[in-house]
Amino acid sequence: MTNMLHKSESVDFGIHPCLSHNINRMRSRDGVYQLHLIDWLDVDENHPRWVRSMQCWHCGGVPCDHEEQRKERLVDLKFVRELVSTKKAMEAKLEKIKAQIVEKEMAEQLWKTDRLLLMRQITEKLEAEERWKNEKAKLKEEVEKLKQSNEKLLGQLDIYRRNEGKVEMLTLRIESLQDEVQHLKAENKQLKEGNASQVAEIQKMSKAKAELSEELVAARQESRELRFQVAQLEKELTDLKNDKSKDELIEALRKKLTKLNNEKKEFAQKEKDYEDLIARLRAQIAELQIRVEKSETIRQELEREIERLLKEIEKLKKHIGADRSFKNFVELKRELNFVKDENEDLRHFVRGKQPPTLPVLKAVEHTSTKQRPPSAKSGEKRSSISAKK
Repeated sequence: MTNMLHKSESVDFGIHPCLSHNINRMRSRDGVYQLHLIDWLDVDENHPRWVRSMQCWHCGGVPCDHEEQRKERLVDLKFVRELVSTKKAMEAKLEKIKAQIVEKEMAEQLWKTDRLLLMRQITEKLEAEERWKNEKAKLKEEVEKLKQSNEKLLGQLDIYRRNEGKVEMLTLRIESLQDEVQHLKAENKQLKEGNASQVAEIQKMSKAKAELSEELVAARQESRELRFQVAQLEKELTDLKNDKSKDELIEALRKKLTKLNNEKKEFAQKEKDYEDLIARLRAQIAELQIRVEKSETIRQELEREIERLLKEIEKLKKHIGADRSFKNFVELKRELNFVKDENEDLRHFVRGKQPPTLPVLKAVEHTSTKQRPPSAKSGEKRSSISAKK
C-alpha cells in the first residue's frame, strides 16, 4: 500500500512512534499526521478500507497516547519560542541600559573633571589673592621705608647745601682722586690681563701634562706587555732549541722577538721623551708661579693704595656741601668700592691659581671656574657706573 502526507511548515516534530516501517514521515500543516489509504494490497478481509482516517494505524486509538505526547512537545516548542523571543527582547533592553550607563558614567566623569578644574581655579584665585595681599603689604612697607630714607636724604641735602663754600676745593680734590682712580683701574686691568694670560697658559700646560701622563702610562703598560711577550718568546725559544723539526717556527719566533725588541726600544725612547717634556713643563709652571707671586705683590700694593684713597674720601665726605659735589662723591665712592671688590676677587682668584704642587692643577682649574663670576659681575658694575657718568 502507498501512503502520502502533506507538508507545509519547516518544524520537525520527530517520527511518530505508531507508524510502521512502510509509512513515510512527513510534516503536515496542523501538526496531525494524516494517512491517505490509496490501496490495500493485502488480501486479508479483516482490515477495512479507510480513506483520510484519523485513527492510529498502529494501535487504532482516536486519539492515541502518542498524539498526546506530540501535543506536549508542541506546547514545549511554543514555550521555547516565547522564551527565545523574551530573551532577545531582554538582551536588546540590556544593551540599551548598558549604553545609558556608559553615557551616564561619561557624563559623571566629565562633571567630576569640570568640578576638579573649577576647584583648582578657585584655589589658584585664592592663592593669587593671598600673594597680591602680601605683595601689597610689602610694597607699603617699602614705600614707608623709601619715604623715611627720602626724608633723611633731604635733611642731609640741606646740610650739604649750607656748606657751599668748600665746593670748589672739594671738587678739585675729587677730580684729582678720580684721575688717580682711573690710573689704578688701568693698572688693575693690566694686572688682570696678565693674570688671565698666565692662568690660561697654566691651564694649557696642565692639560698637556695630563695628556702626556696618560700617554706615558699607556706606553709603560705597552712596554710591560712587550716585555712579557719577549719573556714568553724567549721561553718558547729555549723549549724549542733542541727540536730540529721546529726550525721554521723558531725562525719565525726569532723574527717576532726582534720586532718586539725594536718596539720595546721605541717605547723606551718615547717614555724618555715624555719624561723630558714633563720636566720642561714643570719648569715652565714654576716660572709662571713666580710671575703670579709678583702679580700678587703688585695687586696688594694697589689694594693698599685704594684703601688709603678710600679713607681720604671718607674724610672729605664730611665737608661736601653741594648737590653736584655730593653726587660726584657718591659715584666716586661706588667706583672705588667696585675697584676694591675687583681687587678682592682678583686676590682670591690669584690665590686660587697658585698650585703648590703639580698634581693640584685640576683643582686649580676648578677654582678658576668658581672665581670667574665675581670678576664678571664687578666688570658689569664698572660698565654700569661708566654709563651713568
